Amino acid sequence: MIKVPQDFEITSFIQVFLIALYFSLFAYASNVGQVVLGEFFFISLIVVLIAIFLFFISSLFFKSFQKGSIFTTFMVLAFFLLVPISEIITRIEIGSIRVLRARYLLLTCIILGLYFCIKLYNSSSHKYFLASCFALPFSILVVYNLILIFVRQKDIFIELSHCKAFYDLNDADKKLSFRYIPDRLPHVFYIILDKYAGVESLKESFNYDNSTFVKALEARGFFIPDNSYSNYPETRYSIPSSLNMTFFPEVKNEFSSWGVTTNLMGNNVVNLLKKVGYKSFIVASDWGPLRNIDTFDGIFKYGLIGDFSGAGILEKSILNFGGEATESLWMKFWDSRVRNTIYYQLKKIKELSERSDPCFVFAHILCPHEPYVFSKNGDPIKSSYVDPDEGYIDQIQYINKEILKIVDYIKKSSNHPIIILQGDHGFGPQKKLKWGFEILNAYLLPYGGEKVFYDSITPVNTFKSLFNYYFGTNMKLLPDKSFLAKADGSFQEVYPSKGN
Repeated sequence: MIKVPQDFEITSFIQVFLIALYFSLFAYASNVGQVVLGEFFFISLIVVLIAIFLFFISSLFFKSFQKGSIFTTFMVLAFFLLVPISEIITRIEIGSIRVLRARYLLLTCIILGLYFCIKLYNSSSHKYFLASCFALPFSILVVYNLILIFVRQKDIFIELSHCKAFYDLNDADKKLSFRYIPDRLPHVFYIILDKYAGVESLKESFNYDNSTFVKALEARGFFIPDNSYSNYPETRYSIPSSLNMTFFPEVKNEFSSWGVTTNLMGNNVVNLLKKVGYKSFIVASDWGPLRNIDTFDGIFKYGLIGDFSGAGILEKSILNFGGEATESLWMKFWDSRVRNTIYYQLKKIKELSERSDPCFVFAHILCPHEPYVFSKNGDPIKSSYVDPDEGYIDQIQYINKEILKIVDYIKKSSNHPIIILQGDHGFGPQKKLKWGFEILNAYLLPYGGEKVFYDSITPVNTFKSLFNYYFGTNMKLLPDKSFLAKADGSFQEVYPSKGN
């Protein structure tokens, strides 16, 4: 029969609860606006419950609740702090010699941990300072993070109240009629391929010729502008701008911009298409802002939690501990997760193309964006050991093949579909500004729709042009400009077409 220890003190339990809660709140406070609150609450609850379970199990093992509190406290601290500490220590070098490698640090921690457990088990003391001494400091840290979350959420709410008015269409732009659609409304597919750069950038930076893919799209009837750039070099600005057909508003700070991004995914394009009878669906990636949008009629997403929700808490935990030759458990999990998400998205797009009622399908696919988990032939690979340049081009080649299959399937299943294939930005403006903005931009436009699209069109004018041609609106096109975000929330106009 299991004997329950008799030294239970509420402070010992509270200490364990507060430490587990703190790391969850810290991760959320650092990612306000980027994660789905429900998903984050779910994984935080699991972390706290595991810590409490460990507390009770270890208390039974050590025959003392105070010993159980000490053991659980140090286990939770090690779980969340070992990787950040390892990243600091393993960077220290004397001359060209690294002081300590990750695997030796882990071995040292295991030996010390076993010694600590043996000493704790054999200790005969009835009162332990360490069983409750962390309760007060961590209660302060919990309160601090709650205040920080509240302040940041308040800033987002204030910014959003300004931005929604900024994004409202005028009455003239809301008037729709049918033009150049002789039988029934076509399906509209808006497929974002994250970080898919333009032909010239791929040639200049990677010496990769992507013209075969471009010609394959043209052979299928696509219009591909010769000189197309994104409006922003980041997803969080680019997608809301495209779906609302206007430039991203200036905001207070980085956290405000993430919150505005999440809320502005409920957008003008969807609302206008609903007025003429469209059903709208989003095939979401693991990117947090796309996983909880109530404007769409249906959201299809893989798994219970997204990348930012899980990564916010667990990415820096011991699950992501790995050496030079050892892939971490976390990376194995997320590599598989990313692959399965992309498989799921490609399958779901095909399924939606078979619907008989007119639908708008928006899909954001994290490919060729890292992590690089596919070879050029689609075979699974370990992202931890991939050269970034090779991995990027391999995923370009992989997704090219899949997109051509998707296009052929949609054309076969749908009645004169409209298909937009677009990179939300290039692969980064760090080395050359042009590379961060030049994008893949391809349009399949039935009934002569390519007449109103032009070589220098940017994503902000994609749906303005589409609505003007197909639905009789008279929306004024915006200047095809590109912007870099500044630290103060404002934007600086840049000129990537000049090649700088």
